[in-house]
Amino acid sequence: MLQRPPKMSEYSVIHVEYVTPGGVLTRKFADGAATMRICLGHIYHPDDGLLIEMDDFCEPVPWENLATKQDAIQSALSRTDIMAEQKVDLVNHIKATPHYE
Repeated sequence: MLQRPPKMSEYSVIHVEYVTPGGVLTRKFADGAATMRICLGHIYHPDDGLLIEMDDFCEPVPWENLATKQDAIQSALSRTDIMAEQKVDLVNHIKATPHYE
């Protein structure tokens, strides 16, 4: 027998997170908040895309965790819309960017 989905009123707390096109979000925690990159996102986005961050020598946005960072490296390596030299630079930039534990 199918069960009905829970009603919104049955949840004690609902969290909404907005991710920018560049894959960045600010996540709330009990003692504050942290801005992090949770995916490769649109690398060409003018506000927070990885290529803009890399080319303009912006302060890098830390990755959510090591697994997310490694996924981004694999995704960058598989892209066909960037030149080989730029791909190497992008992967090196991702590797050099810190991540949260």
